[in-house]
Amino acid sequence: MKKKISRAKAIELGLTRYTGRPCRRGHICERYTFSCTCVECARNSHSRFDKSPKGRKARRRYNTGPNGVEAHRRYAVSPKGIEAHRRYDDSPKGHETDRRYKDSPKGQEAKHRYDSSPKGLERNRDARHERLLERALDTTRDDFNPARAALLLAHAYQREEYCL
Repeated sequence: MKKKISRAKAIELGLTRYTGRPCRRGHICERYTFSCTCVECARNSHSRFDKSPKGRKARRRYNTGPNGVEAHRRYAVSPKGIEAHRRYDDSPKGHETDRRYKDSPKGQEAKHRYDSSPKGLERNRDARHERLLERALDTTRDDFNPARAALLLAHAYQREEYCL
């Protein structure tokens, strides 16, 4: 338990919280210097507001507004946010959510838009070339053709795709 300190002393020291006497609800915890409010009472009050229809509406308005979107973007690129996203993506729930999205009409439409974009077309073309090259260089196949393998390898060297 923290050492008891008066509000006047806390203000003098520049503290934001102090430990005084228990609040009227009996909480024995810190109080805010600026309002004398008990930290536990404030937490309960915020929790009740967040669960109310008015609180949910306010939260939704904040999250969809410019401040909320910007805060989410900053978190997503921070080390803590990146780690949280990685953990979620690696979890069974993340895999299931990803699979459901990809199977949904919205996910199919997004994939089609990406595949039709210049970046998607380039990626698909590169993947196709890589598959063709692997197949042509596979000497265990019955239809292995050394001339075709040499031709595809020469094209890959020209495009600087294949380096030994």
